[in-house]
Amino acid sequence: MKSATLLVILPVVLTACATSLRSDLADHPNGTFAEGAARRTLATAPSAPAPTVTETNATATPVTPKGAGPDAVRRGPITAADLAVVGVTADDDALGGYRGAWTPADRRLDHGDARRAFLARSPAVSEAVQRFRAAYERYGQVGALNDLVRQYDAFAGELKTGATTPAVKPHLAKRFPFGGVADLQGQLVDVDVTLARVGLERALLSEIADFEAAWQEVYYWQRAVGILADVTDLSERVVDAARARYRAGSTSHANLIQAEIRHEALSVRLTTARARRDAAKTALTAALNLPPSALDRVHLHLGGGLPDRPHRDDATAAALDHGPSVATARAARDRAALMVQLAERQLQPNLAEGATTPGSGPRPAAADLMYATGGPFLREMRVRAAATEDALTAAERRAPALAESAWVTLDDAIRRYRSAAGSQISRAEQGVEVAERGYRAGTATFFDLDNAVQLYLATALDARAALRDAHVAAARLDLIVGTGRTIPTETPDE
Repeated sequence: MKSATLLVILPVVLTACATSLRSDLADHPNGTFAEGAARRTLATAPSAPAPTVTETNATATPVTPKGAGPDAVRRGPITAADLAVVGVTADDDALGGYRGAWTPADRRLDHGDARRAFLARSPAVSEAVQRFRAAYERYGQVGALNDLVRQYDAFAGELKTGATTPAVKPHLAKRFPFGGVADLQGQLVDVDVTLARVGLERALLSEIADFEAAWQEVYYWQRAVGILADVTDLSERVVDAARARYRAGSTSHANLIQAEIRHEALSVRLTTARARRDAAKTALTAALNLPPSALDRVHLHLGGGLPDRPHRDDATAAALDHGPSVATARAARDRAALMVQLAERQLQPNLAEGATTPGSGPRPAAADLMYATGGPFLREMRVRAAATEDALTAAERRAPALAESAWVTLDDAIRRYRSAAGSQISRAEQGVEVAERGYRAGTATFFDLDNAVQLYLATALDARAALRDAHVAAARLDLIVGTGRTIPTETPDE
């Protein structure tokens, strides 16, 4: 009777294996997800679900895996756990506070607040995370088969048929208990999730770099407007002094005309700077997913100086070790190799066919057609695998060069800022004060004052531009190096 019951239940279980590919956010070596207050562990074989057995009915009731089914699909806003997959630190409560009708308080927007608001509100960031979640669901589909096999094994054990599968043994951590083709398909899903994680890392770092460029552009033009406004006010005072000296006969009409032209030119530059600041604010507003006028009266505050600068050799080594471009090429190489193995197992003839299976009979014509067309397909897969090897070699050659180029750009910006923002600005300011007093007293010419003003203006604007370039270069370097590990940094004075 038990054997007959087994024969009835076995097709049902096998049918469930084909039709119950549900989503189960099982643990995966490429990322973790938080559920409630707890965090699920990595690389741990799930325990076999306990079957429900009664004395009158020997059939086991399948236990639905936790998180399976359509209700378990991860939707909605991104979480801190989503960002942690690529090493971006955030807090769920803080992210929630920046959603909805959030606007900067007290007409002030700090750099840290803007970054967190960007991560919480940006549609581009949300799209990247949702794409990763969609790819991650593929792993859950294969993981669901694992649970079904464990359920059937528990059922078979209750019937005392002696049937068992090695996958139910707790000390085995193999995620895919199926052999042959099914095992290769599971490994392919593993690589696909790796590719999705690297793709998420690349997408998030690219979006963060673009946000950094937008924020620093607004901050630069905000400071440039202040500098140009001060210099324009000074040029207006110079024009008043030139007119007074011209009426007194102590300067020529040509000097008065030159002072007026210089004032008009500075006024035009000030108007242009304000327009560029407003345009940059519009771009930043779009990045933060805010209404068009949300930042009109908002003042940006950096709250820090220069960004961290990693050691040159560490940056190039990190780009080669875990940079997104190299990691993508490695995963693509691994996937191509698995595809070759899968094609070989599916398309090449089984030499044992008909020898160990009684009554197997002749192979159908459809199989001959599959083998005939499979040969070119297998050769294609092998050529593609060779191409991925070449692509990996090229990526490993380019990554250190790209990292070194980005590091040099960052280092140059830091040096420019330290040079301009150090003693140069203070000395240029002193030169303007001395030249202005001398011009009013008649001991300095208009050209002396104009040269001093232009030197100060160029030095001040270059310092602000260097600070902007340094932060943008640091973000671009992160995009090349990736977030696989912490890189030692140098002090700004080194």
